[in-house]
Amino acid sequence: MKEYLDRKLPGKVSPQLRAIDPDVPVAAWQMLRWCVASSTAYIEEIMDEDDKVCNISQEYRQFRFNVGAPDKEARYHEALKGIQKKNKNAQKYPALYAFHGSPMRNWHSIVREGLLLKEAINGRAFGNGVYFAKDASISMGTYATSTHVRWSKSAISPSSCFALAEIINSPGEFKSTSPYYVVPNVDWILCRYLLVKQSYWDTEAPQGDVPEEPTAQYMNLDPKQQLVLGNKIIRIPAQSQKLDALLHARMAECPEDEPFDQEDCLILSGTLAQKTQTSNGVESQQSAAAQAKSAAKRKAKDEWTHVEAWCDPTGYTLLPPPSDSTPQAALALQREFRTMLREQDAALKNDTVSELGWFMPPELMDDNLFRWMVELHSFDPSLPIAKDMANYNVPSFLFEIRFPDRFPIQPPFFRVIKPRVLPFAHGGGGHITAGGSICMDLLTSDGWLPSYSISAVLLQIRLAICNPDPRPARLTTNWQLPYSIGEALEGFKRAANAHGWRIPEGLEKLTR
Repeated sequence: MKEYLDRKLPGKVSPQLRAIDPDVPVAAWQMLRWCVASSTAYIEEIMDEDDKVCNISQEYRQFRFNVGAPDKEARYHEALKGIQKKNKNAQKYPALYAFHGSPMRNWHSIVREGLLLKEAINGRAFGNGVYFAKDASISMGTYATSTHVRWSKSAISPSSCFALAEIINSPGEFKSTSPYYVVPNVDWILCRYLLVKQSYWDTEAPQGDVPEEPTAQYMNLDPKQQLVLGNKIIRIPAQSQKLDALLHARMAECPEDEPFDQEDCLILSGTLAQKTQTSNGVESQQSAAAQAKSAAKRKAKDEWTHVEAWCDPTGYTLLPPPSDSTPQAALALQREFRTMLREQDAALKNDTVSELGWFMPPELMDDNLFRWMVELHSFDPSLPIAKDMANYNVPSFLFEIRFPDRFPIQPPFFRVIKPRVLPFAHGGGGHITAGGSICMDLLTSDGWLPSYSISAVLLQIRLAICNPDPRPARLTTNWQLPYSIGEALEGFKRAANAHGWRIPEGLEKLTR
């Protein structure tokens, strides 16, 4: 797929992934898009010998986690600050490193989500927590179980994997330190390296012993928590020496003909942040709205058409901009808003609005950055909800999104304004509460992640509405009656309490 998308076409036309095979359903491409968008991990193979973990056999290919989930990194550093206040050794040596082995079937989940405590694969004889070994040979052999069932599409045909993780250096608070580290808190753990055993390798190649005069600089780790592989000491390169080279390499990967985003330049220089702060964290969207209106007026061949009369806001309770928003929240929303407009503009140009599945009505864009209106449309015609919408000539689900003053740390509040659907108690479904709010844990404090994009969340909501389990969504007889904000709040609270989800802090302020 990457090769297909990298093709150069005449003019400025971009290759469309859906053109690979017209027989693939649109829903399948949407699911693929969500899988890619929701993955926050980025691993890269280490090719430079100076960057590799030293004394690991060359039958293992080494990969580095270049990008992790921002929320997980934030929780790690917050926990580290707390430990360093009471642990002087952690001030000098903030982290220790250890190995974790796991069967091949678990690594897709580990790469995407990190190490979790959901289930015990190999028992927990030394306490409840994530198990790590100081000796790489233990993780290589006992737990990274080699298997004859390999990833058949992989170029290296890996037989086993194990990870080298960074852990907050507070062994006194571990469940156990011998013979294994047993770490009870997953927020103290960050996977930094993935070591993959390949099936075929050059047995005559050097084994990566430390040279007499190493050119690499190594991390200064706690000497009490030494890493080994049998009788060899494991050393980890200090990545700061390669930072400039890495940044230049990333810049070189960018297309030369791609224009710079002037607003991003302002953000990096601090100019936009100052401008945002002086206006209570809210920047006018008039310019962006004007561009969207211009794009919306283009003659589109797409089968779905935006109906302005359906989105008439008369009679709706509109949320005023928050008076105590942070510049960080405003900047995050500006980035999200620009990204959404780019996607929408591209869909209008390519006549793929139906495939996009959502639309931001230009006439409903105003100066309040913390309140958006979005339509979800073009559902599979075979679904009961799509048939109901066709019978009543309902063009879309009109959503309101209200953002908290601490976005993206706190989740936004999504609610349907109209049409009204059958409540679950009366035979309805589609994960829409009786008040029009969305019954999904990812919109609560338990399920929300700051790394989620709004377009990815909209796709999740769309899939939930389409889900016939346990019952499909259906329109009610008074479908024209809009939901009120009070109904939405009460419905959300009932659903959260029924499922045991934590209600986001400050939700009441969002729904006044």
